Amino acid sequence: MKLRTFRIIVQTAAFLVILALFFLTVYPFAEKYAIDSFLRLDPLVALVAVLASHTVAFSLVGALVILLLTIFLGRFFCGYICPLGTLIDFTNHLFGKKNKPANQTSYRYIKYIVLAVV
Repeated sequence: MKLRTFRIIVQTAAFLVILALFFLTVYPFAEKYAIDSFLRLDPLVALVAVLASHTVAFSLVGALVILLLTIFLGRFFCGYICPLGTLIDFTNHLFGKKNKPANQTSYRYIKYIVLAVV
């Protein structure tokens, strides 16, 4: 199986899981921790939760796994699990990629400044 095919399968499965968790969270189902279980996979959300509560919860181990996979595989969360990344890939496939403006290089380092501030 090609890596691209594997990524599409994992992206689709992750998107369906987040969609199911979203609908389990919405009234009348009102499952208490449905969407929270997916958000705990995000390392930034896990870090904020640890800093806010001053404790390390065992349920945040998923974020540590995602972080380790990211170290070894690159942008693992964004490329395979994040629903926003899945929607961006899907819309790029539907509508095609637009050409980037030529003067975009002057704003290249702003994302790193925002990351450092966050």
